[in-house]
Amino acid sequence: MNMDFLYFSKNIKQITQFLKMNQDIHLTDLLGWPTQIIAELASGKSPMLDQLCELHKVLGISLNTLVSKEWTPDKYPLKLNFEQQKNQLIHSEQEFIEIPLYQRKARATNFAIARLQTVEERHLAKLCLPKAFFNNRNMQDLKAFEIDGNSMYPNFENGDVVIGEKLEIPMAFEEGKPHILLLKDSSLFFKRLFKVNQSPKKIQLCSDNLLFTALTLGVNLVAECWQVCYHLKKGEL
Repeated sequence: MNMDFLYFSKNIKQITQFLKMNQDIHLTDLLGWPTQIIAELASGKSPMLDQLCELHKVLGISLNTLVSKEWTPDKYPLKLNFEQQKNQLIHSEQEFIEIPLYQRKARATNFAIARLQTVEERHLAKLCLPKAFFNNRNMQDLKAFEIDGNSMYPNFENGDVVIGEKLEIPMAFEEGKPHILLLKDSSLFFKRLFKVNQSPKKIQLCSDNLLFTALTLGVNLVAECWQVCYHLKKGEL
């Protein structure tokens, strides 16, 4: 490994894992690079100047941070730039699809407030996006949700939109990933889901914002569940 880029290779690994875990985004897709290039950089290959500049532009962090500092999401938050990816998709010959926006906002708030706010609201009716965004997913299972609240900050903010893929079996969720959860009382939550040890009939709803407490509830209260597969910042809509 080139010791001059020791931090860089570690940072590429960390950022790749962070994007996959927190936003279900592949760094290769974001950059439009072959998987092999990312793997080589993460293994210690020295980056070329144009690669460093592209990473800086797309990730929104400085070249100095990429190369000579240990990256963490709290200390050096990413400011993702989807414009290049979008422009490549939009200007290519391809099919566009419409994703319906759920009639109510998904609550990233405390649970008492979320359960009070079940009145239908008026906002965007649908999104029109390139089909290539969704990697051959079943379009009938996709639905968009506008986020209300900041309990998932800093990874998701009030006014952002997430696109979820409906789970055929609501309890077959992937632990730790962000989900939209519709309860039988019509409450709609946006949280990370975890299973409760030694209690298969309960799940835990957790926030990214440490100011918000977790909630444990019975699986019998769950009506539907969507796993988040794409995230659109409010400034991109």
